[in-house]
Amino acid sequence: MAPTIQWLLKQSKEDRQFICLAGKNGISNPIQGINIMDNPDTVPWLKSNELVLSTGYIFTSTDIYKTIIRSLHEQGCSGLGIKMHRYMDSIPEEMIKQANDLNFPIFSIPFSSTMEEIVNLVYYQMFRNEMSESEQWMIIYRDIMETALKYHKAVPVLKKISTTLHLPVFLTSSTFQILDYFIAPNSGITFPFPFNKESNYMFTDSACHHLLENINGSSKPVIEHSIVFQEMNYQFYIYPIYQKKQLSGFFICLSVNEHLSGKQHTIITNIQSILEIVLIRNQIAVDNRNAYRESFYQTILSGVLKNHTEIELCCRQYGFDFISDRVCMVLRSEKYKELTLLKQKSFINKLVESIYSIQTNFSFEFHYTIYNHDLVGFLYPRDKQLIQKSDWLKELAEELSRQIHTFDPDCMFGFSRILHGAETIQQSYTEALRAANLGKSIHKDQSVFYYYDDLIYHMLATNMTTSQLYDYYETALKPLDDYDRSNNTCLMQTLYTYLQCGQNISKTAKKLYIHRNTMIHRMEQIKELLPLNLKNVDHTYLIQTAFYAKKLL
Repeated sequence: MAPTIQWLLKQSKEDRQFICLAGKNGISNPIQGINIMDNPDTVPWLKSNELVLSTGYIFTSTDIYKTIIRSLHEQGCSGLGIKMHRYMDSIPEEMIKQANDLNFPIFSIPFSSTMEEIVNLVYYQMFRNEMSESEQWMIIYRDIMETALKYHKAVPVLKKISTTLHLPVFLTSSTFQILDYFIAPNSGITFPFPFNKESNYMFTDSACHHLLENINGSSKPVIEHSIVFQEMNYQFYIYPIYQKKQLSGFFICLSVNEHLSGKQHTIITNIQSILEIVLIRNQIAVDNRNAYRESFYQTILSGVLKNHTEIELCCRQYGFDFISDRVCMVLRSEKYKELTLLKQKSFINKLVESIYSIQTNFSFEFHYTIYNHDLVGFLYPRDKQLIQKSDWLKELAEELSRQIHTFDPDCMFGFSRILHGAETIQQSYTEALRAANLGKSIHKDQSVFYYYDDLIYHMLATNMTTSQLYDYYETALKPLDDYDRSNNTCLMQTLYTYLQCGQNISKTAKKLYIHRNTMIHRMEQIKELLPLNLKNVDHTYLIQTAFYAKKLL
């Protein structure tokens, strides 16, 4: 079958746009040859079904434009392509009217394209149409193979396959985790399911489990899986990819409301060996990226780089965003440390999947690594207004802990303050780490800890030795503590509550469920026992600090 004007118009690209200017009803005219016309004497020599190309010069230097369309139509030509914006910026009205009346298509040739390119494009298609099916298949196979050998990434190969099949295609791991995908514009399909190719899986957990059971017990070359979504039937064709008889991944194509054609199935079956190469190369690329990522984070988080310029250069080389506001999160799981290496990887994927699942609701970007057996992540709020919303981080952390605690109840989280700049990357990690380490010791019943909430504890723990902390306690509180132990009283608790209530007698009595006179009596005891004066601001600060020191001790 000969190519048509309509086919040629569809060959438009971003840098090469063919636009129909008139005679749209004739775009189905076949093209069986090409001729170039740049002088009026060419017309008698034109043949039926020939596509005529022109620079447009003769239409500006002569009055041939008044009769040319009728002459070309009488010769039986397919259509006229004019290279616009060289000699012509617009088509004369007489030409447009004749073209519309005669259903004779006129289209613009992209200024960036040469006549030779148009000729080669059309004749190559004519050549392919005349080839046998086996010859066409060999060209397809060669194109895909050359792409696979040229690029180390999966996307260019998937793009070539997707464009050939006119279908969206996906490459996944052996557990249906999406590695890469491509949706060809000519497929007419927009992928409707929310997923993130960095972490999410092709199907739900139950569907993945069910499919893997069927595939393990089947020798079929393709497994079909249907999903009904918004009253449309999405048909997934799943092709297992094996390496040395071991399942290593899947090639999946998607069709909506239509079955895969025999030709499409044949193409996929015959490129199985290419897909094996793509999967191997993809795994190598992933391993290299992971190694590079680990090296980068090891350098940054360890604090080896002290110079601001060196840190910034390292970030630029890796592509780490050090300019935007970010929060560092340390996620610690005792369960993770007890798992085998293979199970650790699966467990981390589950953790990361939980984080990505709340990305949309809380609007943030996320990057992570595994460092010292902890998952260390950086969260970037996409909306700057979120930063001013004080409870944004806490709402995010609560939802995240709720999800992760369903499969790891003992997992705990430490969050840094919101920081930015290259020099604060290691600092934000240190804050999140301290929040997790210190938080568990002073908040026994909690699992989510924020550096900012325990800022005083962190300042004391960082800047004072155990001996200095004990000095604080001994000076300000030890006499009271000793008295409580000897007499089974609760003066320490009374004093702590009194300070928390702003040294208000009535408010403290109400909070402790005691009579106001009892409260006054206790305060008199406290004043006798303590060497410090509660009316003195410096002494009050010392007592409050001693309570923090006692909790740390």
